[in-house]
Amino acid sequence: MNIVCDKNMPYAAEAFGTLGTVHIVDGRGITADHVRNADVLAVRSTTRVNAALLNGSAVRFVGTATIGTDHMDIPWLERQGIHWCFAPGCNANSVSEYFTTALLCLSQRHGFTLDGKTVGVIGVGNVGSRVVAKAQALGMRVLPNDPPRERAEGPRANGLPPFASLDQILAESDIITLHVPLNTEGRDATRHLAKARFFEAMKPGALFINAARGPVMDTPALQAALKSGRVAHAVLDTWEGEPDFSETLLASVDIGTPHIAGHSFEGKVMGTVMVYRDACRFLG
Repeated sequence: MNIVCDKNMPYAAEAFGTLGTVHIVDGRGITADHVRNADVLAVRSTTRVNAALLNGSAVRFVGTATIGTDHMDIPWLERQGIHWCFAPGCNANSVSEYFTTALLCLSQRHGFTLDGKTVGVIGVGNVGSRVVAKAQALGMRVLPNDPPRERAEGPRANGLPPFASLDQILAESDIITLHVPLNTEGRDATRHLAKARFFEAMKPGALFINAARGPVMDTPALQAALKSGRVAHAVLDTWEGEPDFSETLLASVDIGTPHIAGHSFEGKVMGTVMVYRDACRFLG
């Protein structure tokens, strides 16, 4: 069995070597020639997985060692009968630690205490649920918001405080942090969730954090909110139009990072582990 793996997947050779012959390739340089005779393809987000890459190949399993799947043409994979998987939650702890570190940094920089502050956590999946736990450990009051989970689990999901409406979170939170996926349509669309009306409804002088996806916030709207003082401080790890970004917005935020909150060694190892385990299940 031939297996092609991104070189940026730690321990890929050791793990997938138990299943066949492993070919390690730079994810940005994986081409149709590399995968023509491959049975399994394991990548990260730098590889576009679509018909141009896989059409006519022997690949029957594709795994991405990332939470996001924007780089994969999933409808095409499913039409071709190619099994695919991803690694939800692989870097969740790393992102929640980014959130914690950012708050501690800002509290020291601006001279405020976190104990007793109210934090609105929008999206309480793999990352958000860990953010809730860390915020509670810091003595903060937590208002979680996750309409899909609330519909599925009721007004209080296991291990979480009672769900709050978006209106309540905006009105009462000293800190708002986003941990939602990017959904462009449907009942739970999140693209530009944080837009002008969102920021206008926030508690004056609140802190805003986005370590989810860049397009879940509207860049000009956040810039205007920072300029007016409605948002006193902002922490951004994700940006609209990545890898491009607004230099004006970067100059206005307290902490700006290039989408690295979950880019930890721990998270990358867990991504490899999760794809490997799914490959083992698929192959029997």
